[in-house]
Amino acid sequence: MDISFSLSYYKRKEVQSAIIRESHDKECSVRFINEGFGKRPDILSYENDVLELAKKKATSFHCSEELWFNPLALSTGMKRRELDDLRKGWDLILDIDCPDWELSKLTTHLFVKALEAHGITTIFCKFSGNKGFHIAVPFEAFPEKVSYEGQVVFFKNLFPEGARKMALYLLSYITENFAKIEDDYVLFLDEYKFSFKQLQNIAKKNSHSVIAYRCQNCKTISEEFPKKSKSTYECVKCGTINVSKNNADVIACSSCGYPVQAKIEKNICKHCNHSSKFEKIFNFFAVVDVDTILIASRHLYRMPYSLHEVSKLVSTPISTSNILNFKKENASPEKCSFDKPFIIREKAKKGEASNLVLLAFDSSFNETKRKDENVQKEIVLPETALSEEFFPPCIKKISLGLEDGKKRALFVLLNFLRTVGWSLEQIEEYVYEWNSRNSEPLREQYIKGQLSQIKQGKKPILPPSCSNKNYYTSIQICSPDGFCQHIKNPSHYTKNKSELNPSKKQKEKKKVEKPREVVIVDDKNNEINFKLLQNITNDDLLRRCVLLIKNSGDGFLLAKDKAEKWILPLETYVEKKEDVSKAMKRIAKSNIGLRTFFPREINLPKELLKKDNFFNYFFYTVVDRHINNFNPCEDFQELKWFSKSELLKKLKEKENSFSKEINEILKLNI
Repeated sequence: MDISFSLSYYKRKEVQSAIIRESHDKECSVRFINEGFGKRPDILSYENDVLELAKKKATSFHCSEELWFNPLALSTGMKRRELDDLRKGWDLILDIDCPDWELSKLTTHLFVKALEAHGITTIFCKFSGNKGFHIAVPFEAFPEKVSYEGQVVFFKNLFPEGARKMALYLLSYITENFAKIEDDYVLFLDEYKFSFKQLQNIAKKNSHSVIAYRCQNCKTISEEFPKKSKSTYECVKCGTINVSKNNADVIACSSCGYPVQAKIEKNICKHCNHSSKFEKIFNFFAVVDVDTILIASRHLYRMPYSLHEVSKLVSTPISTSNILNFKKENASPEKCSFDKPFIIREKAKKGEASNLVLLAFDSSFNETKRKDENVQKEIVLPETALSEEFFPPCIKKISLGLEDGKKRALFVLLNFLRTVGWSLEQIEEYVYEWNSRNSEPLREQYIKGQLSQIKQGKKPILPPSCSNKNYYTSIQICSPDGFCQHIKNPSHYTKNKSELNPSKKQKEKKKVEKPREVVIVDDKNNEINFKLLQNITNDDLLRRCVLLIKNSGDGFLLAKDKAEKWILPLETYVEKKEDVSKAMKRIAKSNIGLRTFFPREINLPKELLKKDNFFNYFFYTVVDRHINNFNPCEDFQELKWFSKSELLKKLKEKENSFSKEINEILKLNI
């Protein structure tokens, strides 16, 4: 896209106004010509922001599905609980993409119909700008709390898993209710007809079959018709069900000794292991990419009224009743009108999406409920990282770089490397190097989002099994060698091969933590030396910082130490290679599990600036968090919020139960 084209578009006042209108409470990011995406987190606050970014060669604007109390407080590597505290809510954004334009419109129409069938009236839609559409259900339409995995939780905290479950459920619902197979055609809504040949041509790129088979017993869907069979041995004399280790034709009954003849059961479902009838259904995954299924936290989508770099069209909000009649030329910059918002939150009816949430969360379509899935088992990680020389052919092929299927390949790589014992640092280095070899690298922010799942401490799971065609076959990386026939998963390949070569196992490098040294200063606060804390004498001057935690209700956070005294929970010395800011972040994280905060310096009187053996730095920050959402260290027996009036009263009654510093700080009138 030429800069003159984008600049002439974004300098229009109505465009600037329309983009800013959609950015409220959203994290925003900008894509630049030939430079990828800009810094994150970022926000758009003023119309002039759009113009200034366009002058710097901005081509498109993107925003988060999540709504945040303060988007600028976001940072890479935040823990799940920190994200939940900062998240205000999230909109359900269904990202529909299909290489065939007519099928893309029809699929979007079907999703809208499915949402309406679940009692939802507040549904919004926009053209994505190229081949697909975005469907939105605003956060205000969902219930405040839901039952999830046996607990009642806030709905706002169920991102991205809640969005994934609803997208999968809706796709299953559409397949079940809106698509029928008749002869050599698939009929949608009893009205729109596509031939198998048309659909297979669309699906060819993904190496999927447009026909799938559903077991009528367990409802599991498979792309291949199950041809597995098994032998059963029921004694006709006493009714005992016998087991044969070698599937012999005749065995003796274990109860009465009577000869039992084998009965062959055909078409056994590999998931429920029962003889079953299989229903032929349309495989929507073959032709449609619902990007919502693969999203991670902080996922972005193209903002309404942003340009698309390839098509040069505008991502335009449209009426849900006009999807099938929509024409791409209506999204040209010359024809667009900018008065139609994408999401109108005022129209949402609170809780109208409750039925969808209930059915999606309880749906047996969720594959994680299968009892025989290996992912439910505890995975034992190797003590040392296994060498690349033991990697299977598919992983080696991924490492060369890919043209298609990069997101699926990244999913395989991350789970594979974790289960063969690689550390987070090793995985990060490997993945970024791999991405540089891709013909069109994945966005760095997408990779960071996927890596954050590991940083949040989630249990490792095996990569998809070798039989999963959605991965290895469809992205053309499956090229088995002689060892592959003995394994079912890439991780097993590496573990088994390494055990055959014990002499080549790598020795684990034990990290020795260096002793920490604190900064020693002169009487003018100039840095002169470093010392171990245990070697400090009364003649040494140290830099000390204290962070006071308040809430918007004028409450103060205090900690009870092991001596039963209430103290300020965050105070520390400044260490070597640290400034005051780093020292505060270190102690906040280690003492109460607080990672995101905005410190404000307290102007101290002279008697507190330099006191005893310290040069003091006092700060305060405002944190609105329930006491149970902090993570206190072992040195604290209890954390508690005290109101200012309560604290003053307690200090008068039981002054010895509180540190002297608390009284001094209250006098400052912060």
